[in-house]
Amino acid sequence: MKVSARNVFKGRITALVDGAVNAEVELTTASGDKIIAIVTEGSVKSLGLTIGAQAVAYVKAPWVMVLTGDTNVRFSARNQFAGKVTSVSKGAINAEVGLHSLASPLDIKGKLDWQGEPVRIEARLLTLKAVLDGRPGKLTASISGKPGEASYDGTLTQRGTLELDGKLSAKADSVRQLAYWLGSELPHSDGFGPASL
Repeated sequence: MKVSARNVFKGRITALVDGAVNAEVELTTASGDKIIAIVTEGSVKSLGLTIGAQAVAYVKAPWVMVLTGDTNVRFSARNQFAGKVTSVSKGAINAEVGLHSLASPLDIKGKLDWQGEPVRIEARLLTLKAVLDGRPGKLTASISGKPGEASYDGTLTQRGTLELDGKLSAKADSVRQLAYWLGSELPHSDGFGPASL
């Protein structure tokens, strides 16, 4: 199926309020954003809309209102998202504005030198907005270099301090080399070889 609407929100139906003629449908995306749609009761039945069902909300670009400046302005639009302008494409009549949302995935890739060795870092936080709201955000991260590698798969939550809850795995060719690389020296012995956890 092809559709001309350019703003696409995939998620699950988390609330459904029936009315005499229309129904209010709440769609929650994987990043925790909520979209409210008003559809006819006939559409609820014909589309098979039920709580827990997957659905997609499409919003045509001309229907989007952009507000800058004072964020305390109140108006009737219920679907509101904060973000940062990432691009502006000017046309002969209209301009296209791209917003990078706090609900979008945050990807980090980089390389640094530590103790004279290159270290590669990759991380993905599914939604920074969830963490800023005090909810768990899905986090995957990996660090790799000559002394070893480590990976994390779990959540990150901000509750005064940052909390991790997930699976951490690490592997090193030599515990002694890893400890030295981290700034500690282990006493000499024959027992500090490869390790993983």
